[in-house]
Amino acid sequence: MRARSLPEIASTREACALLGLTGPAEGEALTAAFRIAIKAARPEAAGGSEARFRRTIAAWRLIQSQTAPLALEAPLV
Repeated sequence: MRARSLPEIASTREACALLGLTGPAEGEALTAAFRIAIKAARPEAAGGSEARFRRTIAAWRLIQSQTAPLALEAPLV
């Protein structure tokens, strides 16, 4: 079995554009944008392709990695 390389997404701006976002989004708005984009990108959908599907997932992962909350600091005693 061959290892697949992840599609390269150069920036958060490119990732947001791929998800159809025109400005900052988080939470439910971000999830909704991803769901719409991933449905349209599915290879069996009209206009979709495997490459577009993989790039959409890569875009989602990049945005998630950029917006993930940082580890909690230790409580002050």
